[in-house]
Amino acid sequence: MSYQIFVRNVAPVVTTQDLAQLFSTYGKVVDIKRPFDQKRQQPQLYAFVRMGSDDEAAAAIAGLTGYAIGGMELELRKAEPQSKRKPEKREFQQKGRPKTGFKKKKKTDPAREAIWKRTLEIAEILGEKEKRPIAQIARLIELKGFEYVDTLLENTQRLEEAGGMLTLDGTRRRTIGGIFYKLAKDRLDEETRQIIFPGWRELKRRAAERKEKAKSKEQKHQKSEAKTSTSDRSEAAPKRTITKPKLTISPATGGANTPVPPEIREELNRLREAERLAQQRLADIKSQRVKGGMLEAMKEVADLKARILQILQAYPSLK
Repeated sequence: MSYQIFVRNVAPVVTTQDLAQLFSTYGKVVDIKRPFDQKRQQPQLYAFVRMGSDDEAAAAIAGLTGYAIGGMELELRKAEPQSKRKPEKREFQQKGRPKTGFKKKKKTDPAREAIWKRTLEIAEILGEKEKRPIAQIARLIELKGFEYVDTLLENTQRLEEAGGMLTLDGTRRRTIGGIFYKLAKDRLDEETRQIIFPGWRELKRRAAERKEKAKSKEQKHQKSEAKTSTSDRSEAAPKRTITKPKLTISPATGGANTPVPPEIREELNRLREAERLAQQRLADIKSQRVKGGMLEAMKEVADLKARILQILQAYPSLK
């Protein structure tokens, strides 16, 4: 004769093979029944395990009660035959008489309560208030377990602290909730992703199109800037011609005491001012505040320096 055990808090990620391996350490596993929730498209959070003997069943109940697997702690008790279960007293109403009988208290599932509690905590951290994203968090916990979702949340917070994550088109920074869902979608398998995020393929396709459009627009902008830059270089600043004085500077014959004509002093001052302005223009070109004309500016500075040096050599007293 075999004995059946009722097991509660069985996480959706736990398979019948996992249960068989777990219970086989306490004896012979005759059969395992795991009902399936058609509405949620996932296994129920309970199972029936039939052991080979009463002693084996008792050992399994004693050894596995409170055992954590898939992020949930198992609850075990011996299953009672359906014929021995006490019928529930139902509320009834007789016409013209006050309501009698007992109200059936709504039983709460500890496993679902734990999932919902953790869901609300995560939703508060992510700043999610809409029903749909909150339901997706709950479904994620049901299918993948608490540990998986907590690890996902830690990675999300780490990314947010490191500077966040941009959207696919690169136009804005994702919210912390957006980072969480992006990581979840990337790490889930195809089947689970379809259950939690139905229609994600269409959203992904639209995001890829937006990214491609943004990239194309950026390339066009870069090409336009390149053309403008080339045009600016070709239109270099007009050459500045230096009007050299028509003075004839003869070499100094009297050394430092050679008298300096007033027009020479005036010309030297003019050349020094012109050199200062040319040096300033060259510096602007090097710092790219002014485009084009670097060679002309360098030649202008060199010519001015040579002219100044010629005057100083002819009249040493001006040094």
